[in-house]
Amino acid sequence: MVALIAALTMADYRARFPLPDATVPSGWGVNIHFTHPEPGEMEMIRDAGFRWMRMDLFWHQIERERGRYDFSAYDVLVESADKHGLRLLFILDYGNDLYQKGSPSTPEARAAFCRFVEAAVRRYRGKGILWEMWNEPNIHFWQPVPNVDDYVALALEVGRTIRRVAPEEWYVGPATSGFDWRFLQTCFQRGLLEYFDAVTVHPYRGIQPESVLPDWFRLRELIDRFSPKGRRIPMLSGEWGYSELYSGLDQRIQSRWAPRQYLVNLAGGANLSIWYDWKNDGTDPKEVEHHFGTVYHDLRPKPTYTNIQATARALAGFRFDKRLDQGDPEEWALLFVRGSEQRIARWTSRTGSDTLPAIEPASLPAAVVRWPRLPLGTRAAKPAELASVLAWSGAPSEARLRVEALPPDGRAPRFAVESKPDAASLGKALASARGFQAPHAEVWRLRLGLLLPGGAHWQAMQWHPAHPFRVAFASPEANSVWALFDAGSEQPNEPVRVSARAGGAQAQISLLDRPARFPGLRAPEGAELAATVEVEGKALPMPRIGFLRVPTDSTSGWQWVADGDAKVRAELSLSADAPPSGLPFRAGRALRLRYAFGQGWRFAELRPASPIALPAGAANLALWVHGDGSGNILRLRFQDETGQTHQPDGPRIDWKGWRLVSIPLRAGYGGFWGGAQDGKVHGRCRLTTALLVDSVPPRENSGELWIAGVSIAHAR
Repeated sequence: MVALIAALTMADYRARFPLPDATVPSGWGVNIHFTHPEPGEMEMIRDAGFRWMRMDLFWHQIERERGRYDFSAYDVLVESADKHGLRLLFILDYGNDLYQKGSPSTPEARAAFCRFVEAAVRRYRGKGILWEMWNEPNIHFWQPVPNVDDYVALALEVGRTIRRVAPEEWYVGPATSGFDWRFLQTCFQRGLLEYFDAVTVHPYRGIQPESVLPDWFRLRELIDRFSPKGRRIPMLSGEWGYSELYSGLDQRIQSRWAPRQYLVNLAGGANLSIWYDWKNDGTDPKEVEHHFGTVYHDLRPKPTYTNIQATARALAGFRFDKRLDQGDPEEWALLFVRGSEQRIARWTSRTGSDTLPAIEPASLPAAVVRWPRLPLGTRAAKPAELASVLAWSGAPSEARLRVEALPPDGRAPRFAVESKPDAASLGKALASARGFQAPHAEVWRLRLGLLLPGGAHWQAMQWHPAHPFRVAFASPEANSVWALFDAGSEQPNEPVRVSARAGGAQAQISLLDRPARFPGLRAPEGAELAATVEVEGKALPMPRIGFLRVPTDSTSGWQWVADGDAKVRAELSLSADAPPSGLPFRAGRALRLRYAFGQGWRFAELRPASPIALPAGAANLALWVHGDGSGNILRLRFQDETGQTHQPDGPRIDWKGWRLVSIPLRAGYGGFWGGAQDGKVHGRCRLTTALLVDSVPPRENSGELWIAGVSIAHAR
């Protein structure tokens, strides 16, 4: 009986205070940095169309003496939010020196943090608050250095505390900076989805918000893979904004991208969008942090505020239905429905012609409104699998479906079929389609047309390679070939079988969390590697691979240089010496990289004296790294033919001794700037930095790395 009453209580509370849905503007929110609003400030937030405010609940400010909690400042905010019909997302953070320097990682500090959480939840229980576990624990907000094991340990204890104290309250996280796939996967594998009611991420980027859609698809997959059976855990955009001082941006672009960000998140399945920031944090014309706001520091509205308000009012009460494909992926048309009314939000995301969403009435056939929204993407590899995703059993009897598959930069479909809308007919048509082929490595675009007597209407989705992880290949010297998962890849739950053939020899390995060497395979100059990955009962052929080896047995041709803030101390030395033991191939010499950074933004780059021309189809750079356990991040840089620099992320140096590392040579795995400024790789590229050692967070530290066996794998 007690359990039944508790379940009914939870259901009632969550019905009264649900997570936001796709109705505008139920999930539009903003970050704030105050507890005591200025006169009229809450009204301005409400009038803009915002319905949520996100604010830190600072442990160290609330508990200044052990066991004594002062919530008085937050009482003012909670009361004011309630009065103005605004809901709060409280971030449970940060450390408290009363118990431990840095973030809670000892049993005593974790227990104290949970007592603070219990006090907060009891005080504000029943207010419709979202309780978020920390802010960006994957970067410097977790002190002294990010540690996913310590974060998970604390988050699990907090989850158990909230479920014991107030099981009906909403608990969300982990609020990562960006889509940190390895951090997220570790959180999910360790059981946090047993407690999280939603997953929050911060999708910051320097280009158009529309670029987030592949990330939402990948996150949806990852959550579903580890969710408890029977649960579909929502995704939330917990913090994301654009500073007017970002490279290539200004106030005009910020004001246009802000409403598009919210609409694109709806299209991506994230119904809550917290814009960063409510107001400019200061007035310094050169400080990036002072230019995120929707209003100026003195609360005067900026164009960003005006455009958000106009979009929220034009679509108030309308629920997002689906994206209608216009034939050009950079032309956007989102359908919204309110009862019998329809409205479409239209804009272009093409660089240089970015537009503000125009909201206009529509009168599409009822069948188009009933037509189910396509998912963001699919990994279907066979015709029947694809048909099950695209078919519509409830289509009108006179309707037909047309499927078109477009590879990257393809002007014409690789194949196109028309069929009745049922799965059996569509599967048969796809199976007989000339040219039917699932993507091997690059994402394709699928267009689905609903053909009605009055005309055709289209949706589109992305067609991804059949597995969510990337198998990378390495050949540090002619006598060995290795396979591993690259730095931007997820990790499979079970071993993956990789078969390979080169120069008449064949070999097979079982690959999981460590690199593996193919027994007996060689890759002399000019050799090609043919490989097949077997996973979940499917054999997926890979493109043929060649290797370019980069010598690292001499300092000749290499520069080891410091970058970042020139005022911060940096001491570097580069030499070529006999490598430490443990390297699994012969190397008389390896590059030895010593570094020492002062406190601040400083990093070091291993640059070739002249940029190295990358082969067409370059997939990854692999190298053996003797780590120092510093926690610094490895990256590299390459430049495409437009002059755009790409900076893919590699792993954090959390190991000592030799390890084979792979870093992607593709877009979508890190930052970019200059040139086309669109995050896409254009034409032939040049490697400008073979390895970048980034001190994250900016802190005083020193160490020593060794580098050997650099090879670049490329599709032939």
